[in-house]
Amino acid sequence: MSQTSLWLVDDDPELGVVVSILCKRNGLRLTRFMELAPVWQALQAEQPLPELLLLDVNLPGESGLELLRRLPPTSPRRPPIALFCQTGLARDAARAWELGADYLLAKELVVDPARWAGRVTEILQHSRGMLPLPKLEWIQEKTKATPVSWAKLLTQQISHPELRVLGGFLLAQVLRRCLIAGFGPGVGDCLHPISGRLSAVALARPATPAQVHQILATFLDQLTRLLARVVAETFEHRLRSAWIDS
Repeated sequence: MSQTSLWLVDDDPELGVVVSILCKRNGLRLTRFMELAPVWQALQAEQPLPELLLLDVNLPGESGLELLRRLPPTSPRRPPIALFCQTGLARDAARAWELGADYLLAKELVVDPARWAGRVTEILQHSRGMLPLPKLEWIQEKTKATPVSWAKLLTQQISHPELRVLGGFLLAQVLRRCLIAGFGPGVGDCLHPISGRLSAVALARPATPAQVHQILATFLDQLTRLLARVVAETFEHRLRSAWIDS
C-alpha cells in the first residue's frame, strides 16, 4: 500500500525539516515547496494529488492566499487544503477561510509530536469522509423553536469564550458558512450593524427543522475543521442541553 502523500508549502527550511521528521515517524510521505510557482506546476502535471496540502500564507512572491483564489473548492485539481499558520494570525486565517480553506493546522503543534500526529490523522480521516456531520437527533425532539431561538442559540455558542482564540473575523466566516449551508448564498453580513458583534439573530428567517439541522451540524463540522473533533463534541453537548432546556 502506498504511503499517504502530503505537500508542505512553507518557506521556513527549519520548520520543513521538522515536519519531514514528523511525517516520516508517522508513515507519511512529504513533498516540500518553498513558493507557489512549483506548486502550480505540480498541480497541472499528470501526477496524483496529495491527500492533504499544508499551506502557509506568508510566502516569498505570491501569497499562499493566491493558491486558494485560483483553486476554488470545485476545482478538479484541488486537494484538501489545511492552512498551516500560527494560531495568533487570525486575520490570515479569516481570509483563508473566506477563500475556501478546508482545515486549520496550527504550527505550534510541531513541538508536540503526539498532538501533531493526532491532528493530522483527524484531518485526514475527516477529508476521507470518516468523520461525517453529526446527526443531531435531538433537533427532532423539540420542534417549537422559532427562527429567533435557533439564531440566539447559534450566536451564543459561536461567541463562547472558548472560541475567542479564533478571532472575530474568522468566526464571522464560520457563521457565514453555517448560514449558507442552511439558506444558500446571500445571507448578508454576520456582524451586528450596531454592536459589531457576531450575530445570527439579525439574519434569522423561518427555518425548517432540516435547515436548522444543517446550520448547527455545519457549525460543529467547522469546529472539527478548525480545532478538533473533541471541541465539536463539547459544543454538541452544549447545544443539545440549551436546545432541550429552551
